[in-house]
Amino acid sequence: MRRRSIFTIAVWVMLVMTAGPASAGGSPLELARRDGRPVDLRAPAWGWAPIGSRVVFRSAFCDGQQADPAEGPWFARMRADGGGPVFRLGAVSIQASTGSGCPYVATLTFRVPEVTHGEYWIEVCDSGCTTGVGDLMGGMLIVAGSRQEAAVIGRLDAILLRYERLNQRYRAYLAEMRAEHDRMTELEEARHRLESQRDAALAQRERATAAADDARADARDWRLATYAAFALLLAAGMVAMVRRRGTIRIRIPDSPDELLEDAQDRPRGPGRT
Repeated sequence: MRRRSIFTIAVWVMLVMTAGPASAGGSPLELARRDGRPVDLRAPAWGWAPIGSRVVFRSAFCDGQQADPAEGPWFARMRADGGGPVFRLGAVSIQASTGSGCPYVATLTFRVPEVTHGEYWIEVCDSGCTTGVGDLMGGMLIVAGSRQEAAVIGRLDAILLRYERLNQRYRAYLAEMRAEHDRMTELEEARHRLESQRDAALAQRERATAAADDARADARDWRLATYAAFALLLAAGMVAMVRRRGTIRIRIPDSPDELLEDAQDRPRGPGRT
């Protein structure tokens, strides 16, 4: 099994994240030869080449979600990672594979153009670059003056990749915090609405209680007024009776003998003996 450096792993993760139309598949386009010499894929920062050098990219690939290889011709272009000018590199040769794996082999040969040192993404697509071929991904080329410079560029890009991942996590965290703040605001507004409804219900109950108390007080006052009026009518009737019959004298006996004498002297009514 080929040993890959941490730099290489980071580069291929970046390929998957930043690939163009030809990135829907899973077979990477790898640097095979540099100025006629095979590239040692076990060496650190192996995917580099200086300006003007003749390089060969080659990869076996299978059928995939992209176009069928027979729908060619297919071309390659190079662009800086993160955007910038696009450099057309020429046609891509697709042949049948003689191995036991995927049935196709893509080969791309070109000279590294005059570009700024850095990482460049190489993609394979049709003439309008609207679709890729099979499951063939693109490839990454580091343009540098030496292997040491390429290693520095690779480490820097790996750091930038980790920074971008952390930045994405930070933005996701901020989005969650904003969503949580919005939820807390909604809950606080709902609490205020419930408090207002509670206060309104309590005030309504107090008004109903006060109205009931007033009604009971009015009924009590009405009963007292009725009783007073009845007493006044009774007193007025008694006064009228007294005026009609004259003055009524009431003598209270001082002893039982006087009570018996009063009873004997009292005139007897009809039918009494």
